[in-house]
Amino acid sequence: MPVATPQEKKAPTFEEVWALIQEVGEKQKETAAQMRETDRRMQETDRKFEEVARMFKEHDRKFEAQREESDRKFETQREESDRKFETQREESDRKFEAQREESDRKFEAQKEEHDRIIKELSESQKKTQLMLEESKRIVDKVSEELGNIGLNIGHAAESYFYTALAKSLTFGNICFDEVIPNLKKERKGASCEFDIVMVNHEAVAIIEVKHRVHPSLPEKMATSKVKQFRAFFPEYSNYTLYLGVAGLSMDNAVVEHARAFGVGVLKQDGDAIESFDVPLKAY
Repeated sequence: MPVATPQEKKAPTFEEVWALIQEVGEKQKETAAQMRETDRRMQETDRKFEEVARMFKEHDRKFEAQREESDRKFETQREESDRKFETQREESDRKFEAQREESDRKFEAQKEEHDRIIKELSESQKKTQLMLEESKRIVDKVSEELGNIGLNIGHAAESYFYTALAKSLTFGNICFDEVIPNLKKERKGASCEFDIVMVNHEAVAIIEVKHRVHPSLPEKMATSKVKQFRAFFPEYSNYTLYLGVAGLSMDNAVVEHARAFGVGVLKQDGDAIESFDVPLKAY
């Protein structure tokens, strides 16, 4: 394809140049209008920025005023609280001091009362101790006298029944050869004693003598006394053992208990001895 040379380019016409000038003018008008709108918008933006700045400044002013008011109120409240606290503290200190003084007064009064009571108790204790010592002395004297009386009565009862049995040499229709009073023996640090013991060639009778016989004595004889005699007198191990209780006085219950254990019963009857019909048990 042939290419046009510069000489061959067509020059613009007047109409084309005028149209281009008018188009440029329109473009300039539009640009001027856009610039004016931009200026207006920038002015509006500046105005808004100024309004926002004014609002921030007003907000800062109000905030500062509120802060100052809050600080003032807080300081006022603090001062009032401090005043009230100090007043309450002073009142508490006053009450505490009053209570302490009252407590000290009561304690001192109680201490004085306590000391008075202790003193009275001490004096009373001394009097009581003297009375107790005097009472003990009287009781010891009476006990000694009663013991002597009991001992004398016991000896009298033993002597009475020993004399009667030594004369008859009979117990429970069994004849004996010998009557031994207060038979005693010691063995391995222990000791025993039997009021009256009657012996023949094949039997032994142990008789416990009391001024007044207790109902439990027959059972005691049948249990502990038999074991005790067998332990201390092995030389009589092949002998038949009979038991008896004798007393100047006794209840009917003694005879009943004696029957249960086959223990003979002897009782004073005037100047004689009453022997109850109790079958003797051989132990």
